[in-house]
Formats: sequence, structure tokens, C-alpha cells
Amino acid sequence: MTRSNDAQADGELRVDGQVLRYVAGEESFDLSIADIALLGEYTTTGGPAACDYFLVFVTSSGARYDASFYAAGRDTALAGLSSSWQSPVTLQLAASTSLSSNIVWPSSQAGQPLFEFQERPASGMISRLRAKLGVAALEEHWSPAALETFLDEAHRELDGDPGRALVTTRFVLEKVERRHSAATTASRRVHGRAWKEYGTALYMAGRFAEAVDASVQARAMFEEDPELVSDRATALLLTALVQNALHDHQAALALLDECTAVFEVCRDSSRILKALELRAIVLFDLHRYDEAVETLQRALAQVESIGDERELARIENNIGRCALQAKNYSEAMHYVQRAAFRFNKFGMDAECTRAWWGIARIHKALGRKSEALAQLVRVEDGFRKLGMSGMADKVSEEKEELAGAA
Repeated sequence: MTRSNDAQADGELRVDGQVLRYVAGEESFDLSIADIALLGEYTTTGGPAACDYFLVFVTSSGARYDASFYAAGRDTALAGLSSSWQSPVTLQLAASTSLSSNIVWPSSQAGQPLFEFQERPASGMISRLRAKLGVAALEEHWSPAALETFLDEAHRELDGDPGRALVTTRFVLEKVERRHSAATTASRRVHGRAWKEYGTALYMAGRFAEAVDASVQARAMFEEDPELVSDRATALLLTALVQNALHDHQAALALLDECTAVFEVCRDSSRILKALELRAIVLFDLHRYDEAVETLQRALAQVESIGDERELARIENNIGRCALQAKNYSEAMHYVQRAAFRFNKFGMDAECTRAWWGIARIHKALGRKSEALAQLVRVEDGFRKLGMSGMADKVSEEKEELAGAA
């Protein structure tokens, strides 16, 4: 691919610290590298007289920033991004002279199409004339692989910033709801998963009724395709999680039985582990503490064998909760503090705040009122900063009750 235009028109791309800068007149932008969820590339048929090759930077909220491939400093800037992401950044469309697109980063989706191009129906006289001449107007849509990238980002944010996960999942839902007519397994998986991740973010925010509705929508999408039976069970898992939060523990256990049976048939070990952890939580809420601990110990053995520290932290936190109910305060503090350390290490701010809440309750059980109140202030502030207002309100009530106690 060649380029004959004045290079000045294509601007300059550079990395300054943790900021990506594109300087090109009205097209200029500054973008925090931490906010970039996807890097893609696409080419058009406009060259060589016009810019026909673009880089696309997209945030988790769906904000899109395009830069000319021909920008000065491009290779140095891309090397800087590669270093920041600890992942190769390799462009593949330099030889393309047609309409094409590609995901460059993250590596999990690299090489997949960035866009799906669709012919726009001719509506006016000019459009119909252009169509007869073989110059059809095209519109671009995010590909299933691109939308999966945004959902992966939302899933990671569930433990750290549920409010941000809500924004991302709403963005994906807006796109897939608009194009529900695309009836492929990939599109159904993305559509169902968008509802499921959205529902999980709602649950994290304490919006339980809305979370149940979202899980029902997810199940309906997955049920349209027999290849998505395991995905449907993940939506059931979300329903069980919310039903338990709404104190319908027996219904949650029944749903978990159904989920686990599907995961076992599909030999989906990671989801079996998730179901096992949730079962322990339900048993805990039913005050069946011995069964809860036994279930957590089984989960602990599984997670230690695969070395997943994030799941290990969740299990340790729940073991600490059980130890608190058994009045083993030293053991409870040991496990909850270990969990909080791991949550903090991996930037799992929401889970870390839950662990602080557990520490506050241990202080309360030990009669350390001032320490408990100070911790509850920290917890409420943490939940509110994360947009988890439902959880923050519960902590506020607990704090006021403790403050008013004789």
C-alpha cells in the first residue's frame, strides 16, 4: 500500500507516559492507555489519493478514536503500547487495497475481524443511482469478536469497578439489541453474554430485581441455540446468585443442581468450581455452616491445584465468614485478611471492600466498637465510590445500629 498525500495531513501519534496522543487538527485526541480496551485496524478503497488505512482505539465505554496509519511516529507509539500491555502489537493490513478490518489487541481476539460491513438500503434517488452503478453505500458494525472483547473487559471490571462494567455492558447491549436479526451462534452467544454480564453488574450494584430480569433475558438468548447449553447454565448460575441474595435459598440450591449437572456433562471445570463456591455461600446463608465449610474445602483443593489466586481469595474470604459464625475469630481474621490482601493485589476493589466489611464484623464480634465503626465508614465509602449504592446503604444501616448500641 502506498501513500501520496502530504504526511502532515496524517498527523503524529505518540505515547507520553501513560497517555496516547494523536495530533491532527480537529481529529486530535489524548487517551489514557489504561482506558483502551481494544486496538484495531481497517482499510478502505480510497487510496492512494486519500487516507485509506486507519488505526482504531476503543475504550470500554465504546468511545472510538481513529488515527491515520500514516501518522508520524506510528511505529514508536505502537512499540510503546506493546511495552505497556506486555503483548505484541502487529499490524496485518499493510498490503490491503480493499475494505478490510482486523483486531490487533487484545491478543485473545487478535486476527479476528473488527467490523462487519453491511450494504445500506438505497433510500433516495442518488443512493439508488449509485447502487445501479455498483457503488453501494456500506455501514459498519462491531463484529462478534470485538463485542466479546468489550464483554471480557466488563467481566474483569466486575470485581474492581462494577459501575464501569455496567457502562460497558450497556454499550454492548445497545449494539446487539439493534442487530438481533443476525442469527448466528456467535451473535447469539454475544447477545446472551451481554445480558448475563449486565445482570452480574446489576447484582454487584445491589439492583437484584433488575439482575433477575437480565438473567432471564440471557437464558432466552442462549436457549435459541443448542450449542450454547453450557452458556445457558451460566445464566442460571446468575439467577441462583440473585435468588440467594433475595433470601430464596432453596430455589438457589435447586438451580445450582441443574447448573452443576450441565457443567459436569460439558466437563467445564472452571464453571463447576464457580457452582461449588456459590453452593457454599447458599449453605452459609442457610446456617448450615459445617456443610458450607466442607464445600469450601473441596473448592479450595480444586483451586489450589490450578493456581488461580483470584478464586483462591474468594474462597478464603468465605472460609473466614464461616469461621466468624463459628466464633473462631482468630481464624476468621486470618482468612479474611489474606483474602483482602489478594483482592487488593489484583485490583479487585469490590471484593476487597466486601472483605473489609468482614473485618468490621470480626471487630464488632470481639467488642471492638471503635475499630468496627472506623472500618464500616471505610466500607461504605468504598461501595459508594464503586457505584454499589445498594450495598453502601446496608453498611450505613449497620453502622448506625452499631453507633446507637449501648
